[in-house]
Amino acid sequence: MPETSVSEGPKRLTPRLLVFAVVVPIAMLTLVGLSAFGLIADVPPWAFVAVLGGTAVSSLLVERWKTAGPGTAAMHARVATHVAGVTAVIYLTGWGPALGMAYAFSAFADMEQSGARTWRAALGWSLVACAVGQTLVWFGWAPLLMRMTSAMTVGFLGALTFAIVIRMAGATGEDREWAEAQLAHQALHEPLTGLPNRQL
Repeated sequence: MPETSVSEGPKRLTPRLLVFAVVVPIAMLTLVGLSAFGLIADVPPWAFVAVLGGTAVSSLLVERWKTAGPGTAAMHARVATHVAGVTAVIYLTGWGPALGMAYAFSAFADMEQSGARTWRAALGWSLVACAVGQTLVWFGWAPLLMRMTSAMTVGFLGALTFAIVIRMAGATGEDREWAEAQLAHQALHEPLTGLPNRQL
């Protein structure tokens, strides 16, 4: 097993890379296939390709706007763009209320890029988008392949589950970042006890 230098860091599949390199292409192929068999709402396959492609392009463009922290307008713009794309895709399928956990993909990617405290923005924008999607379903402006009562119940439970998962992920990430900050402080300010941690 080859050794990896500390300066370079390990080659790993980050949440952001996973979304763009794996999730988006697989989701596109899956939706086109399901549409061909009539298992999702009667929406032309090109609509899913356009939404997923547009989401990927707009996300890459908005990410050029550098963000200094989880409270900046740039970070909120990026999170809102990702969430809007997810909302458009899942509610176009007709199964939007049952796919609330799909918001976790963009949330984890944003937390990996901007820090664990981003969970607040990710959760807030996702809940707003879920409410918008459910409103569109309620008024019949979005396709629906389940009973209305089921759609409202499943949508609420999905949002609740998503909120719990993202809060737990945020807390775990914040604890890890705090521990890393303490380790870095020790390495820089305690010459004797911090020496073994300095290279790390």
